[in-house]
Amino acid sequence: MIESIKIQLGGKERELKFDLGVMSDYEDLTGDNALMDDIFPRMSSKKLIRLIYSALKVNDPEITIDEIGKLISGENIQDILPKVIEAFNLGLPTSSKKKAIKK
Repeated sequence: MIESIKIQLGGKERELKFDLGVMSDYEDLTGDNALMDDIFPRMSSKKLIRLIYSALKVNDPEITIDEIGKLISGENIQDILPKVIEAFNLGLPTSSKKKAIKK
């Protein structure tokens, strides 16, 4: 079972978990290959929002991409990004983990 990572966003504790379904949703939104591409070095704000959205909508189907964009700022990105990377790494198949950036 894939572990999840808790983050605080918008005054709520939320759960980030990157299973293959979440990675597939991210791929649909961005065109990136979440398993084969090294996505973090060239991560844009647009792609980061979509990555977080893909993970959060599993437990919060009402959340939107626009909401996530408004909830992330210069004030909280330093706390959120390492947790996103950690959660993403937990969801990668063992052979792909070496490709993702470690915090």
